[in-house]
Amino acid sequence: MKKFLYILSGVICVALLAIYTLLFTSVGNNFLKPKIETIVAQKSGMNIKFENFKISFSQLDIKANIDNKFFANIDGSISPLKLGFDLNYLLGLKQNYIHDLGLKSNKDFTFKGNVVGKSSDFSVKGNGFLFDSNLSLDAKIVNFSPINLKFVGKDIDLAQILDFANLPKYAQGKISIISDIQAKDLKPNGNALIDFYTSSINNTLIEKDFNISLPKQNYIKGEIRSLIQNDKIVSKSEILSNFFKIYTQKSIYDISKRSLTSDFDIKIDDFNQFSTLAKMKLQGKSQIQGNLTFANNQLQKLDANLLGFGGNLKATLENNNLNINTTNIEVAELLKTISMPTFINSKLVLDLKAQGLDFKNFNLNTRLNNASINVIEFKKLSNLDFPKTTFTLQAKANAKNSLIDYEALLDSNIAKISQLKGSYNLTNQDLKTQISAFVDNLNKLKPLTKQDLNGPLNLDAKVDLKANQIQNLDANIKIMQGLINAKSNGKSLQARIDNIKLEQLFPLIGQKILAFGDINANIDLKSLDFNNINGDFKAIINSSFNEVELSKLLEKKFPKNTSAKINLDGKISKSIIDFNAQALSSFANINSLKGKFDLNKMALVSTYNISLQDFSKFGFLVDRNLKGKADFEGKFDFKNTLIDASINSKNIFNGSLDATLKNNIFNAKMQNTDLSNLAQSLDLPDYYQAKSNLNIDYNLLKENGVVLINLADGQLKKNLITSALMLLLQKDITQDVYRNGEAKININKNLIDLNLNLIADRSKININQGKIDTKSTKLNIPFNIIIDRANFKGIIKGTTENPKVSLDTKSVVNSIVNTIGGNTSDATKNTGKKVDQAIDKIFNKLF
Repeated sequence: MKKFLYILSGVICVALLAIYTLLFTSVGNNFLKPKIETIVAQKSGMNIKFENFKISFSQLDIKANIDNKFFANIDGSISPLKLGFDLNYLLGLKQNYIHDLGLKSNKDFTFKGNVVGKSSDFSVKGNGFLFDSNLSLDAKIVNFSPINLKFVGKDIDLAQILDFANLPKYAQGKISIISDIQAKDLKPNGNALIDFYTSSINNTLIEKDFNISLPKQNYIKGEIRSLIQNDKIVSKSEILSNFFKIYTQKSIYDISKRSLTSDFDIKIDDFNQFSTLAKMKLQGKSQIQGNLTFANNQLQKLDANLLGFGGNLKATLENNNLNINTTNIEVAELLKTISMPTFINSKLVLDLKAQGLDFKNFNLNTRLNNASINVIEFKKLSNLDFPKTTFTLQAKANAKNSLIDYEALLDSNIAKISQLKGSYNLTNQDLKTQISAFVDNLNKLKPLTKQDLNGPLNLDAKVDLKANQIQNLDANIKIMQGLINAKSNGKSLQARIDNIKLEQLFPLIGQKILAFGDINANIDLKSLDFNNINGDFKAIINSSFNEVELSKLLEKKFPKNTSAKINLDGKISKSIIDFNAQALSSFANINSLKGKFDLNKMALVSTYNISLQDFSKFGFLVDRNLKGKADFEGKFDFKNTLIDASINSKNIFNGSLDATLKNNIFNAKMQNTDLSNLAQSLDLPDYYQAKSNLNIDYNLLKENGVVLINLADGQLKKNLITSALMLLLQKDITQDVYRNGEAKININKNLIDLNLNLIADRSKININQGKIDTKSTKLNIPFNIIIDRANFKGIIKGTTENPKVSLDTKSVVNSIVNTIGGNTSDATKNTGKKVDQAIDKIFNKLF
């Protein structure tokens, strides 16, 4: 036992020696100095450097530099065993900071005093000029609580206070604090006054640090008057700003219980002041009145009334139970507050009972009774004409241990939701929902769609989400006399479309019904990542054209009993659709349309093969008796909003066609085209027989280009013109072969310049700078015809629909004279005029 006491005494002595060495020697001071600097910096955010740090068993001498702006000196005697001290302190501004603030450097910017007593009971005195204010302090602390406190500080600079606390200068302003508290029965007794105001607020710093946007012009000012007695602080406060006004008539803080009870009155006269804060346009006003109790660092009791929005919202909290209910809250007023069109007219009835403020356990009931859609306001919101609608909405939710069960019903003259129920887990964000909805007649939506929609719509769906990811989806939509079914497990999607009526799709896109038919399709997506979609699809459309509506649309007599069948299938790999389509119709057959479409790049590469077996079926479009047939093939690519396409035909008008469209430039070449066949196929006047080559070069953006036609080795065909010339001149120019011949057409937007030259051994035909305006349809085409010694000149005017041919009388007379010989006597001239008029009539009849 004695040996144990020796050992224990030795350990205690070593420990005391270590403590003494650590605390009261230069070695210990040098060890503690950086440690304390680090701890103070971590706890307060202040950058403190000790310029002097000496602590002995009876003396203390510390000098500190705070953020290179302030200094603090503490020196005096200490008694570690009694925990006593008698210290002098000095707190002041450093010279460089005085210079930065623009203050006079010859003034004393310090606050000094002493602290005498022991750790639990001591007195503090001090005075000086600091934070741009004359400060004085006389306080007495008993059992760690202030019982005497006299403090006077008027117009203290807020910015310097923030600087001292190492905080950004969020605001400029002043605060005044005056307190006169004297001990009575060892308890504080007296009064205090605090008033403050801001001269400016640094919105940029606040937005940067807190992501809050305040109005450019804002302020806060306030006054708090307090009476301290019987271990309680009773205060009356008024805080005003351009955002809100807060008033309290009686706030009581119980010092011993550390609890606060208070009334409050918060007025918001203009929600627009919060618009920048809410990042949306707000308007209106509101007021909140009530009482609260705060204890144990949390809200214990609340009784509040919100007045506004055309009604009243009452909230109470007691024993951790929260009740909220509304009376006569106008939905339109709520919408008006957030500057939305007031498209719903109704009163919101809400009743919430929650156990705890974490909302893990609550009961909620809400409803909108006799609600209606304001169609005028709805159009302001969406620019859509919504049908007149009245409805009733009921919803309720029950939460227990973070699991919320909910259900809702909607009844209206347009649609009904007979079932909407499910559950939501607040902890893991799992959602389950089931919905059944019904529209008895889609035609009730006619004001919205502007079209007649027939039949009902039924929706039945189940959705299961885990952590906001789909785990199971099963939806069935009965619409347009067909069925759409979709199933998904969140990783894949299977969709089936059965017998959807094509005619009911057109009204949905704002079109008249242009065709009737059925749509059937299957889609199987193996992945739902849009950047990496994989799967396959197939669709079949059987349709017949609606000749009545198509006739109105085209302003032509559309043929009856026409139809089309489309087959489409393909595969999707890494978001690239590889598709193949065929279409058989009464007009043309798309034998093949194959290609790839990149969903991410929005780029298309495709080839096609189209057969037009009978041009006559397109005759109604141009009011002509077309005939002939042709097959076309080529490519159609689309990338970066540009089209790269080609069209080729090996047998069109007994010749060939090769055309391309790239970078908005259209080039086409027609080789060995039979002009007579072309004229007959397009039901045009058949005047010229030749195998011709044609080149087209046209810029789509500039709307200009050139068309060159080779007309060599051709012959005029018999027609009224050649017959008239035969009667007049006794010469048959249809036997002439025009060994040289060409036409050049320059296109500049709506203006066309035409030049034509045909040269045979004994005849020439020339058009020089003929003008055609496709916009006004006006013509101005001068021509010159030479047959041996006869020379006919004239001009074609009028419009493309009603051309007028006029021959030059002098050229007719001269041609007759040159042909039959003799002088130009009056009789000859009269004969020439008559012939001229006769030929004019013939030409004009032809055109």
